Amino acid sequence: MYKIIKTSLVLAALVGTAACQDLNVPNLNLPDTERALSTPEAVESVIESSFSIWWGRMHNAPDAYWYFPTAAAEVTNTIRSRDMQASLEPRIALNNDPMSNHVWIPRSAWDGFPSGAANTNDGIRVIENGMRIMVADEEGGTAEDRTDRAWTFAKLWQGINLGYLGLVFDRAAPATEKEVIDDAFWEKHNLKTYAEVVAIGVNSIEQAIERAETGDQWTLPYTFINGRNYNNAEIVQFAHTMIARLLIYQARTPEERDQVDWNKVLYHTERGLTFDFDVGLESGVLTSIGWIQRAELGNVAPTHSQSFRVHPHILGLADVSGNYQEWLALDLDERDGFLITTPDVRFQAPADTIAGTGGPTSDGAYFRYRAGWNTLMDRGLYNRSSYSWWRRANYGEGNWQTGSLNIATVDENRLYRAEALLRTGDLQGAAELINVTRTRGHRIGTTEFPSNLPPVTADGVPQSEDCVPRTKAGACGSLLDALRYERAIELFALDVYRAWMDYRGFGMLISGQAYHMPIPGRYLVSMELPIYTFGGVGGEGAAP
Repeated sequence: MYKIIKTSLVLAALVGTAACQDLNVPNLNLPDTERALSTPEAVESVIESSFSIWWGRMHNAPDAYWYFPTAAAEVTNTIRSRDMQASLEPRIALNNDPMSNHVWIPRSAWDGFPSGAANTNDGIRVIENGMRIMVADEEGGTAEDRTDRAWTFAKLWQGINLGYLGLVFDRAAPATEKEVIDDAFWEKHNLKTYAEVVAIGVNSIEQAIERAETGDQWTLPYTFINGRNYNNAEIVQFAHTMIARLLIYQARTPEERDQVDWNKVLYHTERGLTFDFDVGLESGVLTSIGWIQRAELGNVAPTHSQSFRVHPHILGLADVSGNYQEWLALDLDERDGFLITTPDVRFQAPADTIAGTGGPTSDGAYFRYRAGWNTLMDRGLYNRSSYSWWRRANYGEGNWQTGSLNIATVDENRLYRAEALLRTGDLQGAAELINVTRTRGHRIGTTEFPSNLPPVTADGVPQSEDCVPRTKAGACGSLLDALRYERAIELFALDVYRAWMDYRGFGMLISGQAYHMPIPGRYLVSMELPIYTFGGVGGEGAAP
């Protein structure tokens, strides 16, 4: 486990110090990996934890959920966390000095994702050293050989945790079960580029797919992915979609997005999700009391400074009134909140369709109008928004600690495939996939709307007075604009990193926004490496 590795490094340092002082005082309270993983149940428990560690980084880590969704301009607020206002414009560089509070923003991921991977590494090593995972899935049940299941789950989350390490940072030292971390400078001597780290993560997931397809048949206990009993075939579909996610989101710029291996994305999305891969939220067991809670607080607490609203740049894609273009034409400090008018029922009901209401101040299927503000005036009028997310609430799917919550979706897989088709020249094929989410009907409250926006074609959004999405200039969008719009709307609030990672490759980040994170300054000091950072207008590693 990650903590064991860190303790082992501390122990090595202490032993070295003791040798210099001619002292030898063993600490019998230090954890021992071999003892801790001496039973199949313990090994399975350690492997199982790799998911919950990943989940915690994606949903319940304050340094992540206060920064990344707002930095991406998916949502807006004016909270200051770790002395950083992520919504500040122009965007500023991350202060990566070891004593700065900013260093905690990247540290959440730097500590978390390797920890999840390290737990899988320990479990895989024990299995490959000969242990069979003979466990009973139910209390009092007969113990059965679950080795293939444990190994597959471990490899899957090893790959996802390492893959995300590569998605977030410019470089990292990824450790699988094959690495022997035997000194305090192992990370320093094993740093790899983000592309190399992502490739290692993808390789691990590919190994999980192969084992799931060729090994024993099984179902997961509901404790692995809370409340769900996924089987081999379902895990394989999820794994293919996650590989597509890693391949696409590793791109830092539109130029890098062009160079993604789109044929490989086509391969994996063809085998990807045909259902929504979700988890059951349960108070005290698995929750999103962090990200989803604050994304939904805009519904119930209009003046709550701890909540998020939909960013004006996302609203502007849907607006056909011209209010967004008027807002853009103003000086930054004069931009106040604006109302949108749109035919997209995901944002609002058409006028006079629901009990005599509809239009800019009505609820849509995914977003709804909220009076009042959740931002402080002196921290930027441009952050004001009158719309919040309520998709799960509208469809009765629970709140941040009840009901189901998607981890990856069939729509996500389809929209990845649409981009791969677009990038490889099959514009008609891309349009057909985009139209699945674009045209389908929705329910607002108890009112059904059988269809939504008119279909796009290979040429893009059909020309009309109320075309959606629109460019910043107010023109009807291209096919790529339509794809970006569907991803922004359908995948809204999926997790804290998604928008930041997707928008950087689409060129949608606000100028100066860092498109990846540096190694946290405190770790650079421990590795005896120079301090560096990213972000700020014209800065390195920043959106132009």
